[in-house]
Amino acid sequence: MVQIPILKIIGEEPLLHYAVTLKDFHDIAKFLITQKIYINSKDINGETPLHLAVSNKCYEGVELLISHGCNINATNELGDTALHIALSKNHTKIAEILISYKASVKIKNSIGEISLHKAARKCSRYIINLLISHGADINSKNKYNDTALHIAAMFNNTDSIEFLISEGADINSVNNENRTALHYASSNRYCIETVEFLILHNADINLRDNKSQTPLDIAAYNNNTEIAQLLISHGAK
Repeated sequence: MVQIPILKIIGEEPLLHYAVTLKDFHDIAKFLITQKIYINSKDINGETPLHLAVSNKCYEGVELLISHGCNINATNELGDTALHIALSKNHTKIAEILISYKASVKIKNSIGEISLHKAARKCSRYIINLLISHGADINSKNKYNDTALHIAAMFNNTDSIEFLISEGADINSVNNENRTALHYASSNRYCIETVEFLILHNADINLRDNKSQTPLDIAAYNNNTEIAQLLISHGAK
């Protein structure tokens, strides 16, 4: 049997928060959840037991917490919901569970990111599609005016990029730096396929950012020779 340190019990850390992080989902956690004790309490980071269960990929804990009425859309100090966290960690199955229980896909965190922004970093088109089909705005912008497409380009998530564009994402949307997805893709030597895809889908190849840099300028600055040659072959100046 797992022994829980007494300090955890008397208040150093909410007991349920501790219990849901254990490798083997603990009987004490089950008892506290079924009795709805501390079910929506927050730790020093503003996280509820659901945030921690999601972060630790505790399927049983997630299901049990939700079925006993926890606040599925509670936010932590960063404004992240459990769904934000699941997507940022690419915990696909947990994200599916949360969405099936009506977790909001529209809540913005402290930097204005909805769930789609988080998913764009690592997740597959399947999850992107699931979020959009449940009401996520494909062109939603965060506080930096980045869309999910910008972020997918930053992280070279080709699968997400292709799907977002096929679903109507604005390929020439600009952020606070007046940069499009093509600017970011051009900065990464491993993004040559993404750059070509963006060009073929009518990305503005000569758009200048706030520093007057075009995607070609950025590719050249980063010594991305192949990308620079590709841009030039399509008329970049």
